[in-house]
Amino acid sequence: MRNLTVVNRDLERTTLRELIQKLLAVSQGKSAKTRATNQSIIRQLERSFPCGIATEVRQIRSSHLDEWLALHEHRLKNTSYNRYAGFLKQLFDIAVRDRIIVDSPFTQVRTKWKKPQDPVRLVPTEKQFRAIVDCIREQRFTDHAKESADFIEFLGLAGVGQAEAGSVTWGDIDWKRERISVRRHKTGARFYIPIYPDLQPFLKARLKEVGTVSGTVRLFAIKDARKALQSACQRLEFPNFSQRSHKT
Repeated sequence: MRNLTVVNRDLERTTLRELIQKLLAVSQGKSAKTRATNQSIIRQLERSFPCGIATEVRQIRSSHLDEWLALHEHRLKNTSYNRYAGFLKQLFDIAVRDRIIVDSPFTQVRTKWKKPQDPVRLVPTEKQFRAIVDCIREQRFTDHAKESADFIEFLGLAGVGQAEAGSVTWGDIDWKRERISVRRHKTGARFYIPIYPDLQPFLKARLKEVGTVSGTVRLFAIKDARKALQSACQRLEFPNFSQRSHKT
């Protein structure tokens, strides 16, 4: 009886393939990364959905979704699993809103979400850190060798990520209170880090080099030194440390 009163008869024979196209249409304003992730998930649906994507949405059951998620679960980290499950939820929410079906089969899926695992990052030793900074600085024929070395050194001494470090200005440094105001890249919120004993001489040496500058001038002319870091790790035969490979 609910089907008779809720379902749009013009849409009740919509296939999973057609539903996916609806989702793509409403996701056009999403970030390039989100759209790329969606396309990757869609490819997996096309290859491995139990009853095929030509199946009518009204015929899809929660067991089909459980089976498909289980098929990929072994190779997915928890965060990736959550993206797969989230894609299904969004997909069938559209079907309910458009009155293609009455209830979403996703509501009965056994595992809708997994707690994200803590990231495991390689952290260089003090000796390795110093070797990396020196290796970058010694690259004579690279225009940004010193700037890249200073940038990497600041990441390690301050314990911040490259996105935050790239936005720090001289006005953000409070010498009196011995702290630095840092803007969190994702949220824009401000937080403070101490000017650690090893960080203070680095900042003073850099200030001496640049001289008198406006408080709006950024500490670094670059916002990323990933390539320089990767090249140094290769030359030194170190693990592939990232710009977030530090203790905070």
